[in-house]
Amino acid sequence: MRTILVSYRLGVFAVLFVAVLAFYFILVGETNRAQEPGKQEPGKRTSRFYLKDEITHLLRKPSTELVRIETDDDFDRRSAARVGTVIEDHGSFVVVAKEESKDLSMSGLGVQKVERTINLPASRFDPIKEARGATVTDRSDASSGKDYYIVQLGGTVESDSLQAIREMGGEIVQYIPHQAFFVRADEIAIARIADHSRVRWVGQYLPEDKVHPQLERVMSARSRGKSGTAQFDIAVFANSDLNEVQNELLGTTNGRVLAELRLARNYFNILRVELPISEISRVAQMKGVFAIEPYIPPQAEDERAAQIVAGNYTNTTTIAAPGYNPLSQFGVDGTNVTVAVVDDGVGIPGVGGFYVTANNAIDGPLRGATVGAAGHGHLQASIISGATPFSTLDPTGYNYGSGIAPGSHIVNIPLLRSGYSGSDAAFMHDTVTTAGPNGVLATISNNSWGSGTNGNSYDSFAAAFDGFVRDASVGGGIDPLTIIFSAGNSGANGLTRPKMSKNTIATAASKNLRSEIDGGATNMDDIASFSSRGPAADGRIKPDIAAPGQAITGGRSGDDVLFGNIDANHRWSSGTSHAAPQVAGAAALFTQYWKNATGVVPSPAVLKAAILLTGQEMNGLLATNPLPNGNEGWGRINLQYMLNTGVAMKYVDQDAEFSEPGQTMTYTGVVGDSSKPFRISLVWTDPPGTGNPALVNNLDLTVTVGDTVYRGNVFTGGLSVSGGSADTVNNVEQIRLPAGIAAGTPVTVEVRATALNGDGILGNADSTDQHFALVGYNFSEVQLAVYSVGGRVTDSMGRGIANAMVRLDDGNGSVRAATTNGFGYYRLDSVIGDASYTITPSVKRYGFTPQVVNVTGNLSSVDFVGN
Repeated sequence: MRTILVSYRLGVFAVLFVAVLAFYFILVGETNRAQEPGKQEPGKRTSRFYLKDEITHLLRKPSTELVRIETDDDFDRRSAARVGTVIEDHGSFVVVAKEESKDLSMSGLGVQKVERTINLPASRFDPIKEARGATVTDRSDASSGKDYYIVQLGGTVESDSLQAIREMGGEIVQYIPHQAFFVRADEIAIARIADHSRVRWVGQYLPEDKVHPQLERVMSARSRGKSGTAQFDIAVFANSDLNEVQNELLGTTNGRVLAELRLARNYFNILRVELPISEISRVAQMKGVFAIEPYIPPQAEDERAAQIVAGNYTNTTTIAAPGYNPLSQFGVDGTNVTVAVVDDGVGIPGVGGFYVTANNAIDGPLRGATVGAAGHGHLQASIISGATPFSTLDPTGYNYGSGIAPGSHIVNIPLLRSGYSGSDAAFMHDTVTTAGPNGVLATISNNSWGSGTNGNSYDSFAAAFDGFVRDASVGGGIDPLTIIFSAGNSGANGLTRPKMSKNTIATAASKNLRSEIDGGATNMDDIASFSSRGPAADGRIKPDIAAPGQAITGGRSGDDVLFGNIDANHRWSSGTSHAAPQVAGAAALFTQYWKNATGVVPSPAVLKAAILLTGQEMNGLLATNPLPNGNEGWGRINLQYMLNTGVAMKYVDQDAEFSEPGQTMTYTGVVGDSSKPFRISLVWTDPPGTGNPALVNNLDLTVTVGDTVYRGNVFTGGLSVSGGSADTVNNVEQIRLPAGIAAGTPVTVEVRATALNGDGILGNADSTDQHFALVGYNFSEVQLAVYSVGGRVTDSMGRGIANAMVRLDDGNGSVRAATTNGFGYYRLDSVIGDASYTITPSVKRYGFTPQVVNVTGNLSSVDFVGN
């Protein structure tokens, strides 16, 4: 029998109470509730959704399409209401249910489709349009006892809806794209949830959903044994008993557990196992297993380069004369900053006692590895922290081993060294709990290694490192960590794992200028042919940034036999392995700057925002596509856009918090210098995801410069353009405009919470929230009173006139204009207040009388009638 809430033999009083309460809320109207969530008691907010209504029908109707429409004032809402049924009002946007066949491309509204497919590790489907046997409608469809289910909500995820699921006995585990969650519940609770009026679909999480169909193909041949076994990472939901799953696996398969990884503040833990490939399906049937993925052991991946990173060049083949000195150029050298080098060891000291010594480097916990280095990791340490002077220079007088941040210190984490037994969680914990010789704990981690390719797909390995950026320790505190990776040396085969993580920084390799050791290293604008390329499988921009990685020199760790030894003290090498430490060194410089200015360590988000904002457009080999792109990311790093920039800078470091969809933060100011470009960079540290697309919480960046509105990541030819749609896949959004904008031009920067599906802020009670970091270049913050002016243009019969040009003139030569939409509505944003303007529409066949308005607030009814 189909289970509905009223079938649970509620008393007459309870039934009447629910009905009356539901009727009350219908009368009040859902849009009012959405605008005033803080005025309702938590215990009462959820019950209004218990009874089905017309919205329920629309949400579950196969031909219904949901769209998100931006609403800045009432006439936007009126326009939206003509499109279909407004089912949610979040202040800055509404969600409208309409028929799929209705085309809104010419409506003039800011419209974005709400995606409603469910994306699991091994499948993607629309549960309403595609028949699926795992659908749960009553208790007979559910498993006995507690199990994991997929619950898809009808529209925007709100805390009210999640609380209703909890009240009915469900445990919210993790967000799934799109608008869905893993929920743990028993058969009674899940039947109740399935009947909730704002739930679109409920289904079982099937074994075949857990194993990617290309698993065997993507496994590295070296991980296979003669017995037909392979190594796998079994991701287990964190609220399941890991020991129970482990015992079941050992008791029912011929596998063995290699390692147990307990991930702090993540939704899963990992059992690293070796088992016959034929037994994967058996493991997939175990309750509590989230995903099964191949495990591939991690493998390893000059002052001239420093001059490139510092932006000290006149063209792509000519750098500044010897003498790189970040302290004199930027005022910082990395002092009181510690960077962990996760690699094959660091020689302390290096050969001859140069560059890397006991004065600036220390061993972290060795966990079974021997003291010393093979040379790969030592080169990274030299690139980051190599302290000079050194008497032997290259043939043209440049130092072979000058570090980007020569005042910074190194912690050696010998992950790739023989005998090392630490897990991913262990070496991340060791990083944030080990101090350098300076007594400062590491806050930056350089990782020049990778674990095979997987088609640039987001997986649990990537999700684990997204978690480590948020909290890298296994203790009770919260220890964020900036994690920088090499992109990999697999070229067109893609980035190596776990570089698809959202919160880390993946670094592509550009060329150094060292033709005397590598004849191909002649143009800094070239991307190295070996550099792994993106984008991500879900469309995200990966790699993130580029830095010199071909023909890089540094100090030797000892009598190593690695390729590229120059002399007794120096060696050279090529690889994205050597691009990553260039960025890590830059991160150390910015960290010192931030600590000097604020007294605290910068968040990984603001550090990433600052680094990615610096990206320089490249135009050489493999870099011909405009930014951003999957070869160079946001471009080659240039510290002159980050330190001692000579222009006004704006920083926001996780100061503002969003707790409900639709909330916005606005920053106003002006362009500072017309001779410099204008840039805004938004980054948020997103919660770990479940698959592709990887994004959990979606923020949107909108910047109005003068009278032109730009959306984050809408680019043509490497520059921002007006129009386009908001980005729904990246947790990095940028605005880039060229030099030439008049100084004093007003700027409004708005960050909006479009979707809050996960816990973006650790350490509080809110499970759906998010903060962010914002960096502005050439943005002089001024508290401007800015408003919107809008209205409607109609004919004498009251019919809206489309495509009318409405001009706003301040009388001083500044004219702005907007075009009416299909219903005759117009709006001009970011109008500076406390001033008078003349507004005049114009369109063929009609004449209009200009109006003079004094703008002291938002105006939404400056209407015109044509004659």
